Amino acid sequence: MHVRHVIRMLIVSMALTMLVAGCGSGALSKSDYVDKNNAIQKELASSISKLNTVDPNNKATAAATLLDIQKQLDATVAKLGKLTPPADWKDEHSDILKALKGSSAEIGGMATAVKRGDAKSYEASRSKLVTYNTNFSMAVNSINSSR
Repeated sequence: MHVRHVIRMLIVSMALTMLVAGCGSGALSKSDYVDKNNAIQKELASSISKLNTVDPNNKATAAATLLDIQKQLDATVAKLGKLTPPADWKDEHSDILKALKGSSAEIGGMATAVKRGDAKSYEASRSKLVTYNTNFSMAVNSINSSR
């Protein structure tokens, strides 16, 4: 699968997540969960779109961009981790967090591979990113189908 196609899939999936989530100490209503997640995910969607600009042949720029994206993913995970989803979305919320954490780790792996000029490791991390993207999409689709 071409890198740009994977990146587009990730961007679309992240944008779909804007349909879910919330914030606070008690379980949120589905509507509040959706509204609060929209705000959290807005910044992430902008950051994820930068994946389209990554050229692994330009080591310094590519690594810096990937690390910036990883930082934004980590911040998003921290914010989403504070949310208390409606009870019937608890598993999906957990799956979303796992997928975003995994995506962050793989983007970090891509940055490390770029710095080393290791195309094989870069592709391996990119491939794993596709898997996390799929898991993320499945969780979001499950939430959307139960709204």
